[in-house]
Amino acid sequence: VRNGNNTNFTTFDATGNSNLNCISVDDATWATNNWTDIDSHTSFSDDCGSKIYVSKTGNNSTGDGSSNNPYLTVQYAIDQASTNDSIIVGVGTFEEQVTINKKVNLKGESTSGTKMFIDVNNYQNQKLVWVRSDTVSISNMTLSSNSDYNYLLYADTSIINAINVVFEQLDSIGGGMGGNNSVYLYGGGSAEIDYCSFINTCSSTYQGMDYTAVNINNADSVSITNSIFYIKNQYAYSGDKALYTNSYDNGTYSVIPHYMSHNLFWGYDYHSQYYDGSNTVNQDYDGVNNCIEQDPSLVDVANNNFNLLWYSPAVDAGNPSNLDADGSASDMGALPFTKNNPEVSSPMINGVAVNPTSVILDIQITNDNDIASLHIYR
Repeated sequence: VRNGNNTNFTTFDATGNSNLNCISVDDATWATNNWTDIDSHTSFSDDCGSKIYVSKTGNNSTGDGSSNNPYLTVQYAIDQASTNDSIIVGVGTFEEQVTINKKVNLKGESTSGTKMFIDVNNYQNQKLVWVRSDTVSISNMTLSSNSDYNYLLYADTSIINAINVVFEQLDSIGGGMGGNNSVYLYGGGSAEIDYCSFINTCSSTYQGMDYTAVNINNADSVSITNSIFYIKNQYAYSGDKALYTNSYDNGTYSVIPHYMSHNLFWGYDYHSQYYDGSNTVNQDYDGVNNCIEQDPSLVDVANNNFNLLWYSPAVDAGNPSNLDADGSASDMGALPFTKNNPEVSSPMINGVAVNPTSVILDIQITNDNDIASLHIYR
């Protein structure tokens, strides 16, 4: 039942199925907490199928897709997969364009360490990941490009779930125009985007087109939550949009249902835009549904380090019902701030000594290059 719409189910009952061991769902934790009418031997999972592994040291000829003998390329692994299988992509940069034509999960070993990359000449209109199946989940990886007018994730008539994905449009090669779409969904289906980061650092002199992070055309719905939308440099022509939706059928325009919550925007002209048949409607989500418009305070944008600094407004600003790996409230974006991460500054109190006339704090700062001052208030 993994279809990107599980939270809208009003009832769910899967009891009385002796051979049903695994149910594929959008979010296993949520389903376990909310859908209790299942047999004791049945459990929820987002990958009930087999696991197929891909590694930079793998081999398509001699590999069997196991963790000990992985394949070399993502596309070959997809071709060998069956419905509901999970493609586990190892650490490294995989410079290949892939087409997904079956219901699978595409998972990276590490959000920042697993990268799929497209590097083509300007105006090639290329697709890094092209989804042509009914339901596909993509998680824990970076989709990246340094080229113009392309798509990092392109889907037609599909249901897309993107979780913990960095969509990375880096500085254009050759001084191109800079217009592109990170996510493009066309011709039916829906998109559910959760805990993702849309990063655009293009600074081409000749930029003349607008950038749209998520472009939804003639689809059913889109939900974007707990995500960061960041543009380093606004394009020469205004019109940069975090979300654009458009639906046109038989001469009639309609509004695509869209939901935004717990998102951060920075550098965009519009948070959301759509055409209702008569007017272009721009929506500002700052202060709406726990969305904010602030600089996310990333570690080192110039060197493509998009982790959050400890004082980022995105820290602990995601859905409070979810927790990060360090046990704190969830952060916005695909790269949550992690305590004691050597890549980011994190003042830590290691100890406190209370005396009759004083309190002594033992404060550790791993990396103080970006800390100008530290204030302690009683």
